[in-house]
Amino acid sequence: MMIQLKMLENMPFIFVVIFIFGLVIGSFLNVVIYRYPKMLEYAWRLEAENELGIPSKKTERFDFILPPSHCIECQTPLRFYDKIPLLSWLYLKGQCRFCRKKIGLRYPAVELFTGIAFTLPVIFWGFSLWALAMMGCSVLLIILSLIDVDHLWLPNSLNYALLWLGLLVALLGYSPLNLSQAVSGVMIGYFALWSLYWGFKFLSGREGLGSGDFLLFGALGAWVGVQNLIYVALISSFSGILFTLLSGRTKDKIPFGIWLALGGWSVLLFPGFMGLLSKST
Repeated sequence: MMIQLKMLENMPFIFVVIFIFGLVIGSFLNVVIYRYPKMLEYAWRLEAENELGIPSKKTERFDFILPPSHCIECQTPLRFYDKIPLLSWLYLKGQCRFCRKKIGLRYPAVELFTGIAFTLPVIFWGFSLWALAMMGCSVLLIILSLIDVDHLWLPNSLNYALLWLGLLVALLGYSPLNLSQAVSGVMIGYFALWSLYWGFKFLSGREGLGSGDFLLFGALGAWVGVQNLIYVALISSFSGILFTLLSGRTKDKIPFGIWLALGGWSVLLFPGFMGLLSKST
């Protein structure tokens, strides 16, 4: 009892620690979002050159560690105190210390959102493996969303990671769903958007979705189950349509992955509102 009271007294401090940890992870996610597509493209080029017997050109190492973080505009390596999550951006007023070019608002926004995404599951579900799984789910959704925004592309490797993590959590009994419900969610989710894609293409002759959207919707099905996929679809469709109308980009290709991620995250975070039974472990 004394230990529990002590934990309750320290909860605000614990939430702050988790939030700061989320900020740090968010800072790393900015690196992943920028570099991972380039790393995949480089790997594909090497594979193609090997298949065609073309000598590969030697290039400098490029991964999540090297080259060190630098300004995209002036290429100057950043000092450690220029990389403090959120605070450095605020201190520098959103500008590079060296060339004074603007640093996009998205960088601190990703850090802030990741901090929130790490803190809320612990507030709602306590120190549980389900809360930890939700953090992992949030990380993958953030990366997928912004890669789709930048490249109109949802990497299969990340979609599969989200899918298999959802199935694993269900298999181990830490999810609100059992394994059968999670597998059904994957199958129905994928088939639903796949059918919509082909129906739209048959009627209009144009492609309205990408294959990555099918897989992402199916992966979300492993987390929310069949019965809640309708809420994901409604939230994502409404958000995507509203953004398209307000931005005036009615003739442009719009990334749908970010809206699917928003719908899935909303359903997972507010299970009582959507009807998904929460479960603490």
